[in-house]
Amino acid sequence: MYDVGDQRGGRRKWLSCFDGVQVILFVVTLSGYDMTLMADPSMSRLQESLELFTSICNNGMFKNTTLIVFMNKTDLFREKILHSGRHLRFFLPSYQGADRDLDAAARHVAGMFTPSSGRRRAPVFHHFTTATDTANVQVVFQVTAAQMLRENLAAVPLL
Repeated sequence: MYDVGDQRGGRRKWLSCFDGVQVILFVVTLSGYDMTLMADPSMSRLQESLELFTSICNNGMFKNTTLIVFMNKTDLFREKILHSGRHLRFFLPSYQGADRDLDAAARHVAGMFTPSSGRRRAPVFHHFTTATDTANVQVVFQVTAAQMLRENLAAVPLL
């Protein structure tokens, strides 16, 4: 397992580490829609995650690689959507839902992390997580482990 978060300048260097990988766990900070990068204040954290996700989806090396997207920090996202006044539509003009519709907002962001290219052959799974909620993380990891096991078994010839 490799954590390549916050390594914006060195992404090309670590790409070779992923040759032959069957599953990528991609973590998105769901609540980062209204936060900018320290390195580039003109870009939101969500937008940078989306750009990296898109580059992974469009990379031929990963066309057969299952992507499991963890939409993390749902607790903070919920708080912002329901109580902060920092409505999703202010930061994502593509969002057409109601300001305090948590489910619609979460589905919209998750939908952004769906490959638009028809080149992908492997599936993309989305899971909503709160890393500090151990029960939630345990269930999501069990489901993820089962998905990864199925992928690995399918990749190995029986005879």
